[in-house]
Amino acid sequence: MPSVLLRSLLALVLLSAGCVTQQGTRNSSPATQARAPELDHQRLILSEGYSILRNDAEAFSRAKLLLYFKVESDDFERVITHVADFGTDLKAELARVDRDYPGVRTDLDPLPEMEKRKRLTTALDKVRENAPLFGNSGREYERTVLISISNGINQERHLAGEIAKEEPDAGLKQFMAGVKARMDALFAETEALLRKSYYRQ
Repeated sequence: MPSVLLRSLLALVLLSAGCVTQQGTRNSSPATQARAPELDHQRLILSEGYSILRNDAEAFSRAKLLLYFKVESDDFERVITHVADFGTDLKAELARVDRDYPGVRTDLDPLPEMEKRKRLTTALDKVRENAPLFGNSGREYERTVLISISNGINQERHLAGEIAKEEPDAGLKQFMAGVKARMDALFAETEALLRKSYYRQ
């Protein structure tokens, strides 16, 4: 039986990959406002978006953990590696934004408690389906993971696009447009593999 640590690591990956639900950010919670009293309303909304993006970049960066537990195809390994590398790069870039732009926060926690619980229980269900020794394997495992990853990237690329549209700083707007373009390409790559090898023609 896999260890609790292993289940937790898989949950962290799948939590982002399959359970991302973009949060409406027009109404900031009082708790979030209390953690960032120095931000005006627009900058607070944007900081919530940056924070969600950074948190999910952290989870995407762990995607390579999925390669350590089961035998996968070369194409599957390639896509998962691209996702993990992208997450690692984006996490570092957002940390730089947080450091270099005093008006931007990437460490907020804007999600309501019940949203967090929903994400966690959904992720744990996926862990039970796909964890080593007792979960799915082979093409079924790969298809499930790729669909989860694709869904996560799809939602995050739209979040990046909304941030880019709202961002008043020209440099950050250009940066976020670039992030969205990279996510668009990653989404297209994942969907192309699903259509080629995992969906019925």
